Order: sequence, then C-alpha cells, then structure tokens
Amino acid sequence: MVGGKTTAADLGAYLCFEDEAGQGLRPPKGRTWAPVGARPVVTVRGRGSGRINMAGVVCFRDGERPNLFYKLHLYHGRKGEPKTFSWIDYRDLIVATHQQLGAPLVWCCDNLNVHLDGQLAEFAAEHADWLRIVQLPTYAPYFARWQKDGIFDQLSGLLRRSVRAAAGRAPEPTAGVIDAQSIKTSTNVPAASQGYDAGKKNRRPQAQHHHRYPRPAAGGAGHHRRHL
Repeated sequence: MVGGKTTAADLGAYLCFEDEAGQGLRPPKGRTWAPVGARPVVTVRGRGSGRINMAGVVCFRDGERPNLFYKLHLYHGRKGEPKTFSWIDYRDLIVATHQQLGAPLVWCCDNLNVHLDGQLAEFAAEHADWLRIVQLPTYAPYFARWQKDGIFDQLSGLLRRSVRAAAGRAPEPTAGVIDAQSIKTSTNVPAASQGYDAGKKNRRPQAQHHHRYPRPAAGGAGHHRRHL
C-alpha cells in the first residue's frame, strides 16, 4: 500500500478502495424447538429466490472530502441470468468513477477471481495514463490499525450519510428512546445474554402496577391527569 500511496501522489490521483457485498432477497427460514438446556438446531433450505450484490468504492485524495460510488447487480434466479458482477461491470464502475472525479485513479481491490480477469488487466494497460490497479495482499495487517484509529467508523458514517442524502433525508439520523416492560428469562440463560434494564440497572422484570391511577366511577365522564 505504500507503493500505492506513492503512485497516487505522483499522479495526483485518487486512492480508491473497492469491495463487494451481497444479500439474499428471501433468506431461508425454519422452525425448531429443544428441551430446556439443550441447544436448538434449525434446519433450513439453502436455496433462495434471488440475490442483490453491491460493488462500492471509496476514493480519497489529500485535502479533499472522500467520495463514495457504488453499482448494484440484481439476480432474480432465472435460468441463464448472471449471478454476480462480470469484469465489464467493474470496468464500467471504474470508468464512471473516473468521469465523476475527473482525475487519475489508483484502484485497490482484493484477489477475487473476476478482479484477476485478463481483460480487466488489458483495459488497465490501455488506460495507464489515468488508471493503476493494485491487488491487495491476502492478509492486510494494517486493518487492525485502521480499526483502532476509527477509520472503519468514518467509512461507515460516510456510507450512512451518502445513502440518507440520496434518499432526500437529513445526513445524520435522529435519536429515539424506546421503553418497554422487561420480561423474565430462563434461569439457564447466561447473564450476558439476558436483557438489561438501563433505567433500573438490573436484569429483573419490571414490577406490574395495578390500579396505579383510579378509574372514574361507572357512568361518569371524569378523567384523571398524569403528572410527567
């Protein structure tokens, strides 16, 4: 990565990190039961009904705000339909990023088989004046340092603000507090897995308050006021 940073600085380029993620459109479901103290086992079908994949890239350059670009691929499970991205899809993402930023790119990605496609390498060679593709190592020890320095939190915040802005919402979400009656848990459940009442600072169920506020007499139209 040091070499990638040097290349980006020499070219005046953006340093871009690309990765993929996916989610099934209908996750498998199943039911089960188990005696108290026994581990429940859920048997589900592995077959789904489609999948949505996203390839995203975060781009950085000194003195400028980071940029996020992404591309979606929807797989419906139909016969002959491509299940995931092809090298052409990645090429289009690279070209769209270059057009949006108007600057050279140092494109960093992992060793996914489609990233190693010879046609993608040929494309990079044909556009060496503005594109460099760097393969990340299988193990990257600096990830631990990034986590410690809060880099992943910053990237998550950037992604959240970008998605909210694209939906026409405020960049930062509002906060809310939800209160609910605590429930009893099984005695054989570890304490770390039980619910916690932050107000009462205990793990016991809340007391039930019967007839806390008197009811109006039958047939009356009176009301009672609560003082908050």
